[in-house]
Amino acid sequence: MTIEQIDSNRILIALCDDDMKSFSLEFESMTLSNPHVKEMIQRLLKFASNETGISAKERYIKSKIPAQQ
Repeated sequence: MTIEQIDSNRILIALCDDDMKSFSLEFESMTLSNPHVKEMIQRLLKFASNETGISAKERYIKSKIPAQQ
């Protein structure tokens, strides 16, 4: 997992394939209407917030992009 502070109020959380597996996430099902995905995103945002000091909220979720292989 990579957490990068983009600016004073945005962070980037990048998950590798192993991270996705450990969180039981699949790229195709990454929608906030999925309760498991929503819970995992909340956990990731809380962890990233603790790491960066940025108060992260779900409204900051802008996109998901598959990693280049």
